[in-house]
Order: sequence, then C-alpha cells, then structure tokens
Amino acid sequence: MNSTLTLKNPQGWFAAGSEVQKAMALLSDGAFKLFVYLCLNARRDSAILEATQANLARGLKKTTGTIRRCLAEMEAAGILSLTRFTHHPRGHGLIRIAGAFWPYQTLEESTAPQDPGNAFVSEIRKMLQARACVQTPFSVADEILAQ
Repeated sequence: MNSTLTLKNPQGWFAAGSEVQKAMALLSDGAFKLFVYLCLNARRDSAILEATQANLARGLKKTTGTIRRCLAEMEAAGILSLTRFTHHPRGHGLIRIAGAFWPYQTLEESTAPQDPGNAFVSEIRKMLQARACVQTPFSVADEILAQ
C-alpha cells in the first residue's frame, strides 16, 4: 500500500493552515467565502489579485454591494489592503492579502535581509528550490528541523 498522498488536481490548490483558521474566526460567512476565493486566485508569489468588484461578484454569485461590504470587513480586520478600488463596480483594483493571513512566502519576504542566524535555513531553502526534480515546499516543520 502506498502511503504517499497525491493531489488529484494540483491546479488551483491553496495551502489552508493556521492563516485560514485565523481568518475564519474573524470573518462573517460571506466575507470568509470571499477570502477563500481571493486566496485561490491571488498570485502565490505576491498575495495580490487584480480584480473588479463586478468580476468578484460574478465569480461568487453575489451582488457588488455584498462584495464591497465583505472587502470592507476584511480590510477593517487587517486581513487585506485595497489599492485603487473605487465604488464603481467595474473599476480595477489591487487586493493584497496581509502576510499574517497568507501561507506562502512572498517575493518581498524572500528578498528581505535575512537574520544571520537563519542563513543556514535560507541556504537549504535555496538549494531545494534550485532543483527541478525536488518539487517540495519548505514547510515550517522543515524550517524547525533545519534550525
């Protein structure tokens, strides 16, 4: 019997850990549903999604007013920040999910100056990511083991 777990469909997959649990505890049902939608569609390397309220409403089968209220709820809770969003439903805006609610390391974090004590862990992460044959995430458990 094979004990390896394999995703049936890796497309659209999103890591749902403690970050998602924190959001679930803070948000109403509608806002949490929008949060999951945003997480599934945001860029993994930046936690950013460019969207319109109309497109979000269409994707979730909600009204633009509901989307606007849910975005405001998430922004007030510190879960995301909005840039260039207007009240116009078709106006494009950027949604950035806050680091505390995003399970992936963003480009900004990976290029930030490293703590010298974590240089070893950083080098291990770089070595794993450099090899195409090693398609593994470097999880928190792996980081603790490396330390």
